Amino acid sequence: MRFPHLLTTCALLLGMATTATAADSPLSSLVVYPGSVKLTTKRDRQSLIVQATFANGLTRDVTGEAKFVLADDKAATLSGHLLTPKADGKGELSVSYGGRTIKVPIEVEKAAVDRPISFRLDVMPVFMKANCNTGSCHGSARGKDGFRLSLFGFDPAGDHYRLTRELPGRRINLAVPSSSLLMEKSVGDVPHTGGKRFGKDSELYGTLDRWLVAGAPNDPGAVPAVTKVELFPKEAVLDGEGVTQQLNVLAHYADGTTRDVTSLAFFMTSNATSAEIDQTGEVTAHARGEAFVMARFETHTTGSRFIVLPKGLKYDDPKTPEVNYVDSFIHQKLRKLRIIPSEVCTDEIFLRRAYLDVIGVLPTSDEYWRFMRKTPAAETFLAEKTKLQVEATKAEAAKKTAADAAAKAVEPAKAALEAAQKVASAAKDEAAKKAGAAAVKKATDAHAAAEKAATDASKAAEDALSAR
Repeated sequence: MRFPHLLTTCALLLGMATTATAADSPLSSLVVYPGSVKLTTKRDRQSLIVQATFANGLTRDVTGEAKFVLADDKAATLSGHLLTPKADGKGELSVSYGGRTIKVPIEVEKAAVDRPISFRLDVMPVFMKANCNTGSCHGSARGKDGFRLSLFGFDPAGDHYRLTRELPGRRINLAVPSSSLLMEKSVGDVPHTGGKRFGKDSELYGTLDRWLVAGAPNDPGAVPAVTKVELFPKEAVLDGEGVTQQLNVLAHYADGTTRDVTSLAFFMTSNATSAEIDQTGEVTAHARGEAFVMARFETHTTGSRFIVLPKGLKYDDPKTPEVNYVDSFIHQKLRKLRIIPSEVCTDEIFLRRAYLDVIGVLPTSDEYWRFMRKTPAAETFLAEKTKLQVEATKAEAAKKTAADAAAKAVEPAKAALEAAQKVASAAKDEAAKKAGAAAVKKATDAHAAAEKAATDASKAAEDALSAR
């Protein structure tokens, strides 16, 4: 008479058992992110990360241990695990680790073309990365310290105007870009409420400088919009404090191109106690737990799940029976967390939990004994009881909704009656008085009909509730 598929979710105990540690577990799979590379224009680039998954479910960033080999270096140049364009064409990169090899196709287009600096594609991401256009800074409705940016960069045209035209000569200095207030505040050369946002040797500073040297131009035409942002890897299970995992962020644009925006994305974590992340996209494991790490680029935010386990935690899968598909998902998650379900509870405990969790009250003495008799009918009793209670709650809500709707329906008729009475009282001649009286009668009848409909609706809802 117990419900094992519910019991799994009712009580969980952390458990430890005996099996091989992470270091002893064989390699299960090897994945390279991204799985293919497309480089467009001279300044494009693509970093790669390699994640190994072992038979015990643990993962590890093996980018530094993997071997990268270009089959042909005519199209692209490989520096460590970073690809840059060399000439138009196609190529292939082989990534090897633990006796396995992954082939990554490479395609290069417009390798000789140096794309002009773009306000939307290059400058706007700087404000996102530096956390300037958030709601707590210049992205707030009123801005900060007299300067406002659109929240998360939703209005590039407005941001360009405020930077270049709102206060001419104050925020940017095209004659001496490094003396621009925009630059000096960003690097901390002058007082800034937000403090130093980046250094003079950073990519962000270089982008702003290149934009100012070019004359702080706005984009001359439409710019391909970001349609999707991917964060790699999608999940990781880290073995012990101090273990790291590098993330990779790939943006997809409306014109079909992709772009490595790892250095431009803003990173966050839901649980820094377990999985801390810095602004280079490197996750560092700390205390045991689970975290959702996120990357934000333009108006897109995506995330990956991270689980951190104690170093060398020993665990034996208890092979808990699965009653339905819900159990399959629960057990899969428990295995990742290395948690062993508790034993099946007693009938008394299960009855108490079911009542408190579903109905919110304890069972009566009669309900207790009816369930504990262990007759065939007792097995369906609890399900029927909880189902009826839930339906009764829904019916009560429906009754209130019907009563509110009925009362609201009366209001127009009442207003029409009051208006007719006012017109009738203001009538001067006999014809107007006669017409006013007719209007009052008509409005009175309509009001009475509306009140009757409201009463009938409330009664019907009450009857439906009583029938349950």
